Amino acid sequence: MVLLGAFSPSPAVAEEVKSAFKGLSKNSDKPIDILSDTLTVYDEKKLAVFKGNVRASQGSSTLRAAQLDVHYVGGANELTGQPDQQQAAAEAQPPAAGDSGPDGQIEKIEARGSVVISGEDNQTTTCDHLVYDVPTQKVTVSGNVVINSDEDQTTTSDWAIYDVAGQKALVGGNVVLSQGQNVLKGDRLNIDLATGESRFENTGTTQDGSRRIRALLLPKEEKKKPGKEKKKKAKEAAQP
Repeated sequence: MVLLGAFSPSPAVAEEVKSAFKGLSKNSDKPIDILSDTLTVYDEKKLAVFKGNVRASQGSSTLRAAQLDVHYVGGANELTGQPDQQQAAAEAQPPAAGDSGPDGQIEKIEARGSVVISGEDNQTTTCDHLVYDVPTQKVTVSGNVVINSDEDQTTTSDWAIYDVAGQKALVGGNVVLSQGQNVLKGDRLNIDLATGESRFENTGTTQDGSRRIRALLLPKEEKKKPGKEKKKKAKEAAQP
């Protein structure tokens, strides 16, 4: 019980993963401010490609990457701020049934290359690739995933999926959770973000092929109280 008390991963892991991506969900109704070196719009494909030192901010969350692909529906004018040449002609015609209109709505965001997500409470997540599916509110990160908190806790994995609506997270592929000298290793980590409960499991796909969870838990060292130290020295001095 002493060992387990020294390292309680469940609520800490849940809060860490939740904080890492909550900016994408908490501020989903706020505008996204994107800066980049270049922007290319492929309106026929409903795709806007931002390249070069990309920085996207939404509320308290900031995303940096080499490239950001924004998939949208409707017109591109709402995304780029440029006037839509077809908008005037479209407005002159009666709207067809089921027509979403000229306003652009983001459907999916894809970030590639040295992706860094910075959120509240000094939470940062780095990865090679990120996909944010807006309608389903699911964030998928993959490739050298590292989630850091300001409480000396780090989670590394091959991939992670954050279900915003369902308040669930799944971290998979050689998962390593470390806090100080304490380490937990497994193949998959299921997290209930609503309750803070987390469950490690192995599917036999780890590097060593085992299905067992490995944990190294070190108890915290008790700080010596000044009073006890003085009494101990006095007792030793009194002995013949």
